[in-house]
Amino acid sequence: MKIRTKRILMLLLLFASVIWDCLCVLNVLPLGLFTVSVVAVGGYSFMVIFVPLFFPNSAQARENSTYIHDLTKRERQMSGATIGLAFAWIVTLIACIVYPL
Repeated sequence: MKIRTKRILMLLLLFASVIWDCLCVLNVLPLGLFTVSVVAVGGYSFMVIFVPLFFPNSAQARENSTYIHDLTKRERQMSGATIGLAFAWIVTLIACIVYPL
């Protein structure tokens, strides 16, 4: 999987997780199901980080990520959106944890 594909998947996964956590906080879904978003985001992050370490000869391990100043305007926007969604996901996750109190 290419780095660009990984970035798009992470962006979509974070967006879905924020929506999922909001539905849990609003009692549309049972509050205990917020752990699904933790497993989804954590599992994907674990896979992206550790699979190249376990399989160093794979194609994805040989592709290098570019520095932020070398990214195109579109890639910078995606990076900013990912950071924003990661922050929103953490906020909604904390809301799910604190809400029952």
